[in-house]
Amino acid sequence: KERIALGTDDGLYLIDVIKNEITLLGDCKRVHQLELVPSARLLAVVSGRSRNVRVFTWEDLQNPEATGAKLLEARGSQLITTGSRCQGNSTNWLCTAAKRHVTCYQLTAGKQPYRRTREFQAPGTVQWMGVFEECLCVGYPSGFSLYSLAGKGPPANLVSPEDPSLTFLSHGQGEALCAVTVSSDLYLLCFNTVGVYVNSQGRRSEQRELMWPALPVAVACHGPYLTVYSENAMNVFEVRTGEWIQTIPLKKVRPLNSNGSLNLSASEPFRLIYLRRKEAGTDDFLIPEKTGNIRRQMHRTKSKRRFAFRISEEERFQQLREMLKDPQRRSNLISSPTNFNHLVHVGPSQGIHNLRDLPSSKDSLEERNQMSSVLPTFRHRSNTESGFLSDKKTSRDPAPGSSSSRLPRKQISSDSASLADFNPTRL
Repeated sequence: KERIALGTDDGLYLIDVIKNEITLLGDCKRVHQLELVPSARLLAVVSGRSRNVRVFTWEDLQNPEATGAKLLEARGSQLITTGSRCQGNSTNWLCTAAKRHVTCYQLTAGKQPYRRTREFQAPGTVQWMGVFEECLCVGYPSGFSLYSLAGKGPPANLVSPEDPSLTFLSHGQGEALCAVTVSSDLYLLCFNTVGVYVNSQGRRSEQRELMWPALPVAVACHGPYLTVYSENAMNVFEVRTGEWIQTIPLKKVRPLNSNGSLNLSASEPFRLIYLRRKEAGTDDFLIPEKTGNIRRQMHRTKSKRRFAFRISEEERFQQLREMLKDPQRRSNLISSPTNFNHLVHVGPSQGIHNLRDLPSSKDSLEERNQMSSVLPTFRHRSNTESGFLSDKKTSRDPAPGSSSSRLPRKQISSDSASLADFNPTRL
């Protein structure tokens, strides 16, 4: 979740949002589409002038020189889609479309990561594809059809010509944008003119329709919400009720993935936009904390394929100085001392004292007594001895043998607590 695969005209890049690093992968030029298969740990890429399809494993993404496995028979693919079947044994699918020709592959974890299972011709030029459990939904001008991924049975037309209420779709030659499974026998078909609800026989099941506020250019579905993209805004609809619930006024935004959670704003400056559902417990990927308005500069590492965004040393120290101005944040930088007992205050004029570690609970009583016996003694000086002590004797000094020449000394008893070191957190 800490990495994002991003396809550009210059190639395929892998962005680490935690380390602030960008890695150029393989020799893919002009990436047209990316599709992830998380359950199979695979990434499918359409790239190049010939629109070839390559499959990268998770291990390939660790190697900037990896080129992935090329699907030779998928040359000229205009569209790809991936999906998984969760019931029983997990099966992963990759489907490619070149004009009307559709090819289905079963993805595996072996040395050959794919196996061709089915080919067929769609009624028209393929404009959209999606995997619904064991079926592939194919969208073409004025219609959608369901094809079995495993078998070779006939397709199910989701826009029946026998339903007179849907004949207007064939007359207008509407562009197929998206299809959504509402329930086991209810589908929402989205065209560039309208959205209609049909059953598995292709007949209209509900009279209500979804009318777009503006001409849509793309549609994405994430959970119970349908996001419709236009030139000047994004409109959000509730799939089950068809209610128009939100408008996001962002211009020239296009989805980068199938569910529309990650988007690209084409208006300058170019930005990546993440849409998060309020009721979602977790995010699709890790989002780093905001770092303020500090400008990061891109630096090339030792590898020509790897770049890193770093701040200068001056800006880093400036950020640290700003943090130290706040007492609360400053106190959080250094932890409180632990595992110590205060025995006596050591002043700057009392010299260097020998500090000992606290004995652990496993130490014997003899070790405790032995350690306490080596603790330093502290001399209590009179007021006349404060400051710098001179070796010179004055006339007022008592005789060497007198009792007043010896100041009282205090020995720290073995019952006293011991000193110990503590490790504050380093700045």
